[in-house]
Amino acid sequence: MELPTDTFTPAERKYLKSRGFSPKYLNEKYNIVGGGISGDWKFRIIIPVYFNGKLMSWTGRSILSKEKLKQLEIPRYKNLAIEKSVKNIKELFFNLDNCKGKEVVLTEGAFDVLRFDGNAICSMGTELTEGQIALLAERFEKIFILFDNEPEAQEKARKFGLQISAIGIEVEVVDAFSDFGKNDMGECSEPEIELIKKELKIK
Repeated sequence: MELPTDTFTPAERKYLKSRGFSPKYLNEKYNIVGGGISGDWKFRIIIPVYFNGKLMSWTGRSILSKEKLKQLEIPRYKNLAIEKSVKNIKELFFNLDNCKGKEVVLTEGAFDVLRFDGNAICSMGTELTEGQIALLAERFEKIFILFDNEPEAQEKARKFGLQISAIGIEVEVVDAFSDFGKNDMGECSEPEIELIKKELKIK
């Protein structure tokens, strides 16, 4: 199983830099690449999901504007088909292999993880499967659920917090963004994210 490309186009680099990321750093640490200018993954940032060092699947985040996505009727995120994956991406977490220790931050999306750049994983949305919950039970003793500052997302965070705590894992649902007047991790500055890490006592 191989990723679509091994580099970024100029447009992909520009998109990542506009969001405050270093394309080189993302490639070196997370093996993130671009989808190129043709084919199924064109104009997308490819975010690979590994498990125990093996590539299992990936998701692609479009670099096109909201207006263009709506015009073309293209989803912002697109996952590799289950039949083409080694394992269903919804049974895994992005960045799990890089997390050390017994505590982890659970976010909604991959770009939240990249912005946090530490012991954080994402569930690819606000839903959790039984397989994902089982993985949490195997790896961690405490989970900080850090979903977006929206009523629906916070409700989901509380729901899954109860599910996870029911299997013996300590859970803390954190509404960190409202303190800064922000909606999600992507809107936070680096000093704000460092403050969140400090408050949670997690790297």
